[in-house]
Amino acid sequence: MPDTFELVKALTQSDIGNVLVQEQVDKAIADLANRNNPLRQNLPRKKGSGNAYIVTQRTPGSTLAVAVNDTEDLPEGKGSFSRVSFAYKTLGVKIAVSRRARKISQSYVDAAREEIEVKTEEFKAAEEQLLFRGDATSNPKEFDGLDQLIPLAQRVVATTTSGAMTLEDIDEAIDLVRGNVNLILCSRKCARKLNALLQANQRFVDRTEIKGGFRVMAYQDAPVLKSTAISDTMVFGADKSVSAYTGGKFTAMYFLNTEDVFVAELTPLTIEKLDKTSSQAEKWDMYEDITLVMRNSKAASMLTGIYVP
Repeated sequence: MPDTFELVKALTQSDIGNVLVQEQVDKAIADLANRNNPLRQNLPRKKGSGNAYIVTQRTPGSTLAVAVNDTEDLPEGKGSFSRVSFAYKTLGVKIAVSRRARKISQSYVDAAREEIEVKTEEFKAAEEQLLFRGDATSNPKEFDGLDQLIPLAQRVVATTTSGAMTLEDIDEAIDLVRGNVNLILCSRKCARKLNALLQANQRFVDRTEIKGGFRVMAYQDAPVLKSTAISDTMVFGADKSVSAYTGGKFTAMYFLNTEDVFVAELTPLTIEKLDKTSSQAEKWDMYEDITLVMRNSKAASMLTGIYVP
């Protein structure tokens, strides 16, 4: 009798979705976003607060240590400190399951689950694109991505006139990073070129296991992750900046020290069901408040102008 009563109670709920849908929705959505997404799992995410993630950056003084006589005063070399703010920005999308879709699908829960899963895939692709291409100057709704945050002094251009990538170029870019490079990012085409380059130079193509159980190519002990958000049709200006993401035949590689480059989260990826205003559709908001933080201006570098016809 108790079991029958519970069944009747469930099936007579006016909103049966609240009974059958998994209660820990946010956790399930985060798991969907992480699935088959090594970049999201391996670029650290840290809890933030306030309007922005604020860091203190130190600029070394120009006076260096010098040899002195015993009676001489030591030269004074003062560094300067500045506060740098990385403002949180909202990335979001609305999800809707129409009345007819609910009827056509096997059940209301199945239709909602399918739509949420697809939107989550689209959401993580949009987030990944912002991590590279975000430009708060041209669009104040965005945070600055790596293409804006990495200083021009931290960029190396492929040395040959054809833009062919060399191991010397990669090593030069790695040497620009302060601390250990523990994440290398590139496009799929670029990863294939790196693999061919290592084999052509009779170098062992190493592989390493990263978070999420992925086994990926490694270079100098740093995992090489591929991202579809990195364009293979970039155009670079004379100052090494990205002037366009289409119309060219070039790409870039990114080298990060993730101790100082990470994503700060004010609001983790969240899904929130909205009140019904009509019978036409059930709706949810999916959103997060995040920003990309570069705590040290020398924590990342780029190899630009890599030719990938």
